[in-house]
Amino acid sequence: MRLLLIKTSSLGDVVHALPALSDALKALPSLQVDWVVEEAYAPVATLHSSVEAVIPVAIRRWRKSPLSGRTRQEWKGFLARLQETHYDLVLDAQGLIKSAWVGLLAHGPRAGLDWQSAREPLASLSYQRKLRVQKELPAIARNRLLMAQALGYELPLDGVTTEGRIANPPDYGLSPQRLAALLNKASTETHRGTTPKTTPDTPLDNFPGTAPIFCFHGSARPEKCWPEANWIALGKLLTEQGLPLCLPSGNAQEHARASRIAEAIGEAVEAPEPMPLQRLIPRLARARAVVGVDTGLLHLSAALGRPGVGLFMSTDPKKFGALAGANGPAFVNLNQKASGRVSAVNEAMGEVLR
Repeated sequence: MRLLLIKTSSLGDVVHALPALSDALKALPSLQVDWVVEEAYAPVATLHSSVEAVIPVAIRRWRKSPLSGRTRQEWKGFLARLQETHYDLVLDAQGLIKSAWVGLLAHGPRAGLDWQSAREPLASLSYQRKLRVQKELPAIARNRLLMAQALGYELPLDGVTTEGRIANPPDYGLSPQRLAALLNKASTETHRGTTPKTTPDTPLDNFPGTAPIFCFHGSARPEKCWPEANWIALGKLLTEQGLPLCLPSGNAQEHARASRIAEAIGEAVEAPEPMPLQRLIPRLARARAVVGVDTGLLHLSAALGRPGVGLFMSTDPKKFGALAGANGPAFVNLNQKASGRVSAVNEAMGEVLR
């Protein structure tokens, strides 16, 4: 069976779709999956063992200059690649009008969330099969239940079936071989020729023998962020224990904040320039631990098997918390009250590091 999965963005949403593919591959070992995903998040999709081909789309970028020659050329290339295969099922797991539109352009029967389940209900009008999944469920569970319905297999539930809770923990299905290839590629690019002792995009080189703790301080939503003063206080507590830190960023504003925090903490802190995921993933995969606000990088770290602490300042950790994979290390999600105390966060870091 050949499946086209449409889950374009954002980073956290893409990560949340991985366990559903693992379930599907276990139920249907011969399953082949192509995945339409925003170009920035394609490196995550390529790591799953069931994904045959990743079809990058650039809707976010194309919207900025829809009539430019480059956009028209890239759109034609995307459409040609999307339509070169006839699929047994086209599954829109996003539930948005833009993702439903992509599904309409593909060849194959379409399925997706129904009117009551989709984030944008109008999207459901484009599907030939409409599937219901409770909106209040955690994102990973919603994706797993949607995939099971679409492909016709059952998931083990924990007895409280009205809540739709799944008994077995998520399996993110990241291929060790594909991750190793990404690590080797990043290492080759980093060390080609003469490598300076300190480079802005290779924070691990600054801490030989000791992998840093990654601190995810940035979010597009200000209400999710942790105060800079708290990051500085926590950073000093961790570096005093001999634990180096890395503060990645996704844009200039976040990098400016990371630089201020790093300067206030002092030594053993790196604030690298913003970098694409294909360069950041190899560094995250070797992190000692992570701590961060509710952001896609926090969920990606859990998928990569890193221990960590999530700070949920405005969202419910029971619904949006990062989940460790099957046999993965500890991941602690703190609610708003606990996240507000630096001492509580430091204690939680101690737990996951032990």
